Amino acid sequence: MRRLYVILLFVFLVLGCHDKIGEEEGKPAWLSIEFLTDKSVETRAGDEMLYNLKIEKLDGTPVCSFEDCSTISERILLHAGIYRLVASSGEDVETGFDVPFYQTQQEINLQGGENKQIALTCSQANVKVSVKYSEAVRKHFSGYTFTVNNGNGKLEFGKDEERAGYLRVNEGILEWKLDLNNGQETYQLSKRITDVKARQHYNFAFDVSEDGSEGDGAWTGGIVVDTTLDVFNWECNIVLKEKTAKPVLRRGDGGAFSEPCLVLAETRGANVICDVEAEAGVSDLVIRHRSEELKRRGIPESFSLTNMSTEVQEAVNAAGIVWLPLSPAGAQQATLDFSDLANRLPLGDYKFCIGVYDTRFRFVSDTLRISVIPDIDHIADEVNVMDVWAKFATLRGRWYTAVRPEGIGLEYSIDRNTWMPATALTFNESSKTFSASVAALEPATTYYYRTTSAEKGASETVREFSTEAADQVLYSNFDSWYADGKAPMVGIGGERVIWDSGNKGGASFGVIPTLEASGQEAVSGSAVKMICKYVAGKFAAGNIYTGEYGGKDGLTDVFLNFGTPYTCRPTSLSGYFKYTPGTINHSKAPYSHLDGKSDTCCIYVVLTDWDVPFRARSKDLYYPNYMTDPGVIAYGAMSTAEHVSEYRRFTIPIKYRDTTRKPKHIVIVATACKYGDYFTGSENSVMYVDEFELGFEPVE
Repeated sequence: MRRLYVILLFVFLVLGCHDKIGEEEGKPAWLSIEFLTDKSVETRAGDEMLYNLKIEKLDGTPVCSFEDCSTISERILLHAGIYRLVASSGEDVETGFDVPFYQTQQEINLQGGENKQIALTCSQANVKVSVKYSEAVRKHFSGYTFTVNNGNGKLEFGKDEERAGYLRVNEGILEWKLDLNNGQETYQLSKRITDVKARQHYNFAFDVSEDGSEGDGAWTGGIVVDTTLDVFNWECNIVLKEKTAKPVLRRGDGGAFSEPCLVLAETRGANVICDVEAEAGVSDLVIRHRSEELKRRGIPESFSLTNMSTEVQEAVNAAGIVWLPLSPAGAQQATLDFSDLANRLPLGDYKFCIGVYDTRFRFVSDTLRISVIPDIDHIADEVNVMDVWAKFATLRGRWYTAVRPEGIGLEYSIDRNTWMPATALTFNESSKTFSASVAALEPATTYYYRTTSAEKGASETVREFSTEAADQVLYSNFDSWYADGKAPMVGIGGERVIWDSGNKGGASFGVIPTLEASGQEAVSGSAVKMICKYVAGKFAAGNIYTGEYGGKDGLTDVFLNFGTPYTCRPTSLSGYFKYTPGTINHSKAPYSHLDGKSDTCCIYVVLTDWDVPFRARSKDLYYPNYMTDPGVIAYGAMSTAEHVSEYRRFTIPIKYRDTTRKPKHIVIVATACKYGDYFTGSENSVMYVDEFELGFEPVE
């Protein structure tokens, strides 16, 4: 076993512990200690170890202690007796990066007049975990996250995380999980490791095999054990199950499924075809609709082309839908032809949802739209509901003539009597389509729109859309307050909690970090004042957030439920703030390097489609990662270390990562210490916020 020896020789300590021993009976004895550090699994070789030492009686009664043993210059004088020595280096945290913890304890029996020398060997008392990815992993997967859990806490290694992680040994169990995303599919590998002990190093190395077959698993792997160093090398080989692509649906005319296949009522003769490609082979092909007209023609609302009776097949064929091959099960290609049906339908809009499963159990679906319209030069397309916001919308239209009609455009109305022209038109000559954005709309209102041209005038086809609501989060002007025990709260007592803070947890320690401010301290009515305190060995930063305090487990382990139900799509968050930053005088990893620097305040807003609020746990620093959480739809933030003595207005643009999903929850957070969640900040930082408001206008 390789050892790095750090020798601290204690010689002739007369005063250090002597005052604490008291006038006990028994002859004195002398103690010298040599520290031996077993750093077999330590990563920071060469760093000077800082030891602390506790000497206690066997019943736990403390005798003396040394915070930094390197400062001791003399031997330790003790009375004869039996003692327990406990030496440690580092911080015993549940989880963390670059936080190895060394510890040992030993009992000694000192005889009167004895001059005793002993050696204490400190070994790593927690478990080390490191992760490496091959170039093949980086090539095949755009996103990958490795998580390891010891039952009470977890560590998340992002794809660029190179630091070693350390976890406390809890019940001898570690559970790890690797999430990978290649832009189309998500892989998840996981394993439960038992018989986990202190002083073990689990070194995970992930690679990719590109020649896997259908029968291969998602990964293969095992343990190679070096018993000398207790290093467990997990060689995990990710097998790409297949190189076959997911199923693909395409329109036969090359158009997009978001646009309807147009059938002219008088001309007819349209080709409405859908092509199916399934490289792994079709397992099932299902067609659904909800049209009363189609049901009258004998087409069931749902039918499977791979599992249907002769009677259903004959009825669907007679209605005008045919396909090849007749039995598509196992086929790599299939064609669905709706042309005969489309050319018989009356004026109107029709939709077919087409879903295909392949033999790898992958599912792809899309909606084939058919619009039977009068023989005209131009027409407005049906609106895509995700293009309609609370105060603006994108409208689309098309023309059928060889040359774009002169003066073609879009106009909209709230009552079908007074029409307003849409401006800033965008044209696509190849697809003969155009679009326009209209703004200054009223929320939760129905509008009508149509196409126009200089020669033909307005189209007879009038479409409609309804704007979304533009709701504010309740009590976001911060004028309403009530008392929940000793904790001031924003809102009205007896109602569902919308806004919460650290007050409920802090009140049990006599600390209220979030306060009501009024008069000259507010822009209007009341405002929120956030201060910071250090109490019970923990740093408490003033904050306010949408969500609810979730209770405690013990003295310091706090649960928070982030997010309040919300279904609108705002584009900005604005309000007022002022800030006095202090110098950071409390810090924890991974932000220890900020000690002595100016504090920073932060305000951010997040829209998610979480089904329930995110349950965070302070003990494990288990908070939502808004940068990687797949449930996050939109995000916006501002932070500053500037001293802002008077209220300043701010506006935070909310940037949408996904405009195809609607929110279910909103998280709004304001804090006087940006890293307060990690117990890092200044006791002198003070922040005020007031008059929060969500905006719904288009934002560049």
